[in-house]
Formats: sequence, structure tokens, C-alpha cells
Amino acid sequence: MGGPFIIGVGGGGSSSGKTTIASALIRALSGRLNASEVQINEHASFLKLSAKKRWGAIKYTKTEFYSSIIDDAEILNEPNKDTQRLIEAGAQVVLWVQSPPENLSEVMPLALDRLYHLDGIIIEGNSAIEFVNPDVIVFASTGGNKDIKQSSWSLLNKAKIVIMSSDSPLFTVYPNILLNCKVFDTWNFNKNNDNDIIIKEVIDYMETLMNEKKAKELIIERSVEQRISCAEARKIAEETGLPYSSVGKLADDLRIKISNCELGCF
Repeated sequence: MGGPFIIGVGGGGSSSGKTTIASALIRALSGRLNASEVQINEHASFLKLSAKKRWGAIKYTKTEFYSSIIDDAEILNEPNKDTQRLIEAGAQVVLWVQSPPENLSEVMPLALDRLYHLDGIIIEGNSAIEFVNPDVIVFASTGGNKDIKQSSWSLLNKAKIVIMSSDSPLFTVYPNILLNCKVFDTWNFNKNNDNDIIIKEVIDYMETLMNEKKAKELIIERSVEQRISCAEARKIAEETGLPYSSVGKLADDLRIKISNCELGCF
């Protein structure tokens, strides 16, 4: 995969915990957490997100008329500003993008290009995420916002990871509506001492998602007439760090048959 790994952090509205989660992800990914807390999955990993230390962030704010990309340190470091929190978390470069949603096609490519030299980019802001289509989308609903904006449901349906607290409007209904993503729930993300543990689990799950994506690509690439050999399937498992059983399930999902299996791995 070329270019930086991109994580989008969106939410149900203001006070949903987007900046808190984005900052926690940057802090973990840039190596600012104590290694003694919880270890990231030590299996072979295709991406090894935990080894990517150079992270940047884009904070998006919707405006009515004008577009701008702010990189002035004095503005970004104003006390209690979201951009200050992202900088303090360890982001090497932070940009504040302000734009009407219809102008994102002009301004976002410019902002991304300025961060392209980094290992990863975290984008905070629903409309910007919808435009960029990141590698992984995290949806925040950790209390404070009393409902989910109608415009946020589209992003929620695309999210692979949801982090929410018990006072989230999603808490009582999520088993019925969040069927295609992984849910991490916590009593109160902003005050819970287990935040770092949750974030490390989130990063570990991101690794699994992207390793599965890569494994699917390899299965398709190396199959012939909807069949792939057991030896080749085992090799894909070892390359991506996935269990043999996971690769077997991915092949089943793709309707590709694993042939000549002598070890009973699949």
C-alpha cells in the first residue's frame, strides 16, 4: 500500500468525543503510551501500525462560504482548541481545514499532499472523511451529544469501528443496528482510566481489518479458476499474520476453493 495510512474519526455531532479519540490514537501510534500497559498483537503483521511513528492530523470545520488551510502554529496552539490537543498528543504536523462541503474536492487534496511524507494521517470531521474514504473509519459516540445527526448515519454505516460510552444514544440500540462493525464500549471514555487499553485494542483490530483486506487481495491474485492450493493459502496466512482458519473463511467468502489440503488447516 503506497502513501500514508489514513484513519478517519467521525461522530454523531459536536461533543461526541471525536477529538478525544483522535488524540488518543495519535498518542498511542506515535509511541507515547507506556509499553507496560497492554501489548499490541505480537503476531506477524502486514501493516504494523504500531511501528509507524510519524503521524499527522487534519481537523476539518464546515464553513458556509470560504475555504482555507491553516498551519500557523500560533493559531493551532491556542488554548483549548482541538488542534492544540492533536499537537500535544504527538502529531508531527496538524492542519486545520475550513471549507464548505462542496469545496472539499479542491482543498482536501492540497492538505493531504502536505502530509504525504508521513506514515499516517488522522482526519477528524465527517464531511472530510466522506470525501477522502480513509483506510479505516472510527465513529465516536461517547456521550455529550444527545442524538445522532441524520447526516451522520451514512458515515456510521461505513464505519468499521465504533467507540461509545453508556450515555451514548447508540448504547441501547447498537446490537440491532451495528452489525457490520466492531463496537468498543466504555462507561465514559473521557474519564475512564482504561482509555489507553481500549485504544490499543482498537489499533490491534485495525491491523486485523487491513490484514484481512490484504489477504483477500492475495487470494484473488493467486487463485486460478476459483481455486487456490493449500500451500499458497498457508503462505498468505503467514505473510499477513492471520490464522489459517481466517484465511480459509476469507476464501469461502470469496467462493474460492482451497485444494490439496493435506494438513487439515482449512
